[in-house]
Amino acid sequence: MEDLAEKLDTLGFSKEKSVLKLLEADEKILLSCMIAKFNRKNKRQERNIMVSTKAIYGMSKKNLKRKIPI
Repeated sequence: MEDLAEKLDTLGFSKEKSVLKLLEADEKILLSCMIAKFNRKNKRQERNIMVSTKAIYGMSKKNLKRKIPI
């Protein structure tokens, strides 16, 4: 499972100290990737998303925008 999580962490958040500070002690990153969303004016906007064992995080680069517990 650990090897798979490393492969799915495409943005390398598991190596960033600033991102690891956002996580709880027993929380692990399962996935991180860049996605595209389209706003109301149909303009494309890049977003980073991170899924951990306890939450889904909406990120702006490496800064937290939203945390949704799962």
